[in-house]
Amino acid sequence: MKKALLLGILAALVVAFDASAQQLPRARMTSIFPPGGQQGASVDVTIAGGDLDGSKQLFFSHKSITAAPKKDDKGKVIANQYTITIAKNVPVGIYDVQVGGGQFGISNVRAFAVGDLPEGKSTAGASQDKAMELKLGTTINGQASSRNYSYFKVTLKKGQRILVECQAADIDSKMAPVLILKGANELELERNRFGKPLDFTAPADGDYYPAVHDFTYGGGAEHVYRLTVSQRPYIDFIVPPVGKPGSNGKYTVYGRNLPGGQDAGMALGGKPLQKKDVTISLP
Repeated sequence: MKKALLLGILAALVVAFDASAQQLPRARMTSIFPPGGQQGASVDVTIAGGDLDGSKQLFFSHKSITAAPKKDDKGKVIANQYTITIAKNVPVGIYDVQVGGGQFGISNVRAFAVGDLPEGKSTAGASQDKAMELKLGTTINGQASSRNYSYFKVTLKKGQRILVECQAADIDSKMAPVLILKGANELELERNRFGKPLDFTAPADGDYYPAVHDFTYGGGAEHVYRLTVSQRPYIDFIVPPVGKPGSNGKYTVYGRNLPGGQDAGMALGGKPLQKKDVTISLP
């Protein structure tokens, strides 16, 4: 009888402890902006979330990405602001970041992107006359404007083929990007509602206007994106798609803007593909 009573008391204590533990606050990070940076560069970021009291450290899944709290002119730490330094040897990709060192422990994981192109922050307006001018080969970090497009401007020569790419889901964004591209006369020339890259070849010299918005026209700190406009090579697929370990084989790469690429005699999504034969040594 006493044993059963003791077991009952212990079970009640365990349940009570578990319930109280579930009520304890825990640091939460809901966004980091900008959500990425360039290899070999530093970037100032702001984080947002809840129960971040006293947090003063960012932890990354790559040891060569480091961060230090930002300070004001008097040397006082500015809450939730950091300077991130990305070493040149950090490969292009997506890495984990967490915030910690505060009263409520370490936070959940968010994504932080590392790229190899020059970067900037969006100042894009909601109309073509307020578009942000871009140089080809640039990545822009932005936040979707609620119920509005964000317009950019690029100047192209006839026959120039560009790709407009937008990262969102990969960087833990709530944004579902819709991409469009218009001419100077505001005529829509390209559109993709599913966040896929826009492939555009300029029919004439002039200014062209890529734009982005959220599919449901949401916006704000949790609707971040990374927009890249470039002429860089883009690989769609490779044949054969597999190889034997340790082999030195020949493959055919299919894509767009391939250096030395030839017409592949096929199209994908209505856009002509190029092909290039390459030799790949597999480890």
